Amino acid sequence: MAAKVIIRAEGDSVGQRLDAALATHVPENSRQVWHELIADGRVSVNGQVAKPSRKLTEGDEVALSEAFTLAAVTGWGHLSQDIPVIYQDDDVIVIDKPAGVLVHATERDGSEPTLASHFAALIEQDGSTRAGIVHRLDKDTSGVMVIARTVAAADDLRAQFQARSVTKRYQALVWGKMADKRARIELPMARSRATPTKMTVTPEGKPAVTEYEVVREYGQYSLLDVHILTGRMHQIRVHLAYLGHPVVGDDIYGSHPVPAPLKRQFLHAGKLEFTLPSGARRSFESALPVDLQVFLEGLS
Repeated sequence: MAAKVIIRAEGDSVGQRLDAALATHVPENSRQVWHELIADGRVSVNGQVAKPSRKLTEGDEVALSEAFTLAAVTGWGHLSQDIPVIYQDDDVIVIDKPAGVLVHATERDGSEPTLASHFAALIEQDGSTRAGIVHRLDKDTSGVMVIARTVAAADDLRAQFQARSVTKRYQALVWGKMADKRARIELPMARSRATPTKMTVTPEGKPAVTEYEVVREYGQYSLLDVHILTGRMHQIRVHLAYLGHPVVGDDIYGSHPVPAPLKRQFLHAGKLEFTLPSGARRSFESALPVDLQVFLEGLS
C-alpha cells in the first residue's frame, strides 16, 4: 500500500517517541489519535510498521498510508468530545467522565462510540470489547472513573472492587425529604424479569449496600452524599427509588418529569479512592458539573 512521508526526523524530533513526534508536527490529530493509528499499523518508519513507543533517530522517514488522509483519521474511533484525564501512568487512566458517554458497547447502542473504544490504543487488549473497563458509570452519570491499561492492572482493580476496598462517593439529588438524614440501605438486587434492561429489588438478588447522608434540603428536593459498598447496575437509582425518593431527572426509575433546565439524572461520581497497582493509595475527585451546579443554584 502506497504511503506518504509526513516527517523526516531531525532536530527536536530525534529521540522523541513516534506518537509524540507526530502529535507535535501534525497537531490536527492528538497524540492519542496518533497512538491508535500507529498501533493499528497505519504508520511506518523507513518502510516498516513501528510501535508508538519507537524512538526516532536522525533521518528516519515517517509515513502514513495514503488510504487514510489526515482529514479522514481526525477523530477516527473516538468520541466527538474530549475526555478529561485526571491521572495517568503505565497501569491506569483516571478520567472525569462527561454525562452522555457510553462506557462500553451495548446491544442497543452497538455502533455508538464508547470510552472503551476511545482509549483502545492505550489499553492492552484481551479480546474483549470491554478491555480495560473494571467498573462503569451509567451513560448519563458523570464523574470519576478508572480504566486499566494492562490485563494485570485490570485483575488487580477488579479484585479491589470485589473486596469492597474501593471508596466510591456520589452526589445525588432526590425527590422529597428523607425520613432519616443518614442511613444504610441493604436491599438485594437483580435484573427485572419483566424488563431485563432494568434492575429491581428482590430477595433472590445479589447483595447491594448503599449508604447516604443528607447534605442539604431544597424545598421538595434533597441533596445526598452517597457511598456505595457494592457496584450493582443502577444501584443508587434503584435503592433510592425503592425508598420513594428517586433521583431527580431519572426517567427510568422515577415517576416525575425531568424538571427544566435539567436534561439528565442528577447523579455524579465525585470521588474514587483505590490502591494503584504500583502500591500507592490514591484518591481522585471531580467537581460537580456545570449543568448540575446551575440547577442547584436555581433552587437556592
